[in-house]
Amino acid sequence: MHQGVIKACVFSDQILLFGENTGVQKILLRLLESIQVGDIIIPRNTLLTGVAKQGNERLTVTVDNLIHDNKIINVSLKVYDMDGLEGINTPGSQEITSTKETVSTLTGNMGTSINLNGSAGQQLATDLARGVIQNATSYLGKKMKTTKVSLRGNYIIYLIADK
Repeated sequence: MHQGVIKACVFSDQILLFGENTGVQKILLRLLESIQVGDIIIPRNTLLTGVAKQGNERLTVTVDNLIHDNKIINVSLKVYDMDGLEGINTPGSQEITSTKETVSTLTGNMGTSINLNGSAGQQLATDLARGVIQNATSYLGKKMKTTKVSLRGNYIIYLIADK
């Protein structure tokens, strides 16, 4: 495996969503220099797919394999940002998450204390309204907990072999 730092970049503008029901998020990367894996030379501009996880204002990305000449080649690479730290710096994403969780907590409490004294018809209408409000706020709450991370195409990153 190529030793040292490998220069690469984010292939194109990409938007990643992190939250409930968003699944695994992948990032398309492009090598900016050739690398050697065993006896095989992987040319520059080869595309790689990294798996991303959102952390504290950093996006941790790992590359476990790549495709070259219709063969899957196992690698173990971690992405480092230009600041020399592991992961891609995503400033502000933590504040966004906190704000969204606060709003979702507030919306989760909306509409749960409706109680009118009246006829059975009024109570049924109230119960139906409460159900609609709770479903809507539950949906909004889940949407609010989703964090969106935007990556710019050609953003320079570095790949380092995971030992």
